[in-house]
Amino acid sequence: MGPCLSPVQCGPLQRWLGAVGRGCAALFLVAAVLIVSAVQQAWAQTSPLVDPEKGRIVTGKLPDTGGTQHGFSQVFGSGFQPSKLGWSVAHYDFSHPKFDTDWRRDQIRASAFGLQLTLSPKEGGANRFDGASMRRPEPSHYGRYEITLQPARGAGVVTGFFTYSGPYYGTRHDEIDIEFLGKDTTKLHLAWFVDGAMRNRFIDLGFDAADRPRRYAFEWWPDRLRWFVEGKLIF
Repeated sequence: MGPCLSPVQCGPLQRWLGAVGRGCAALFLVAAVLIVSAVQQAWAQTSPLVDPEKGRIVTGKLPDTGGTQHGFSQVFGSGFQPSKLGWSVAHYDFSHPKFDTDWRRDQIRASAFGLQLTLSPKEGGANRFDGASMRRPEPSHYGRYEITLQPARGAGVVTGFFTYSGPYYGTRHDEIDIEFLGKDTTKLHLAWFVDGAMRNRFIDLGFDAADRPRRYAFEWWPDRLRWFVEGKLIF
């Protein structure tokens, strides 16, 4: 799981996940000019979860997928060293029909203000941009995933925070997404995949997310998904 920033060639990415208890996922952060100034949290598959809708604790051991046994919280600031803290920064040429981006380590910078992911034009090569992508490859499972971020404006640019499992990990394609399309950052794109099948929604925020950092989160339950903005349930 984690963040990333990238331009796309063929319109917005579309995503789905559904029937959520199908194994673990990595966390990604992908973005262009993305300021991440606070925490990401993921709670363990064996941790007790209080169901606010049913008013009870979800009991019983959740499926053993080899995922994280304890939650984690990460503050991105000066001196942040990804490899020492369980994060992997992408650095390779990316071949995908919908992306016009390669991943480079120097597109991610840590400062006192948080983590900045940048997108830069370049010449030569199949893709026209260098972007940034970072992942936490240790498997995670049910829980709350939260990030404070400021997405990038710009037609064709996607800022994303999502869990992912798929062929790269030798599994089927499942995914839970928070995405901003740079052409209209007043909307939040929510999406989820189950075995490659996608569903999605666009949510009007009532503000421009690119103006400043805010908190965004999703909860992954055995029987449902819930998305939040600044602590408020929106879907």
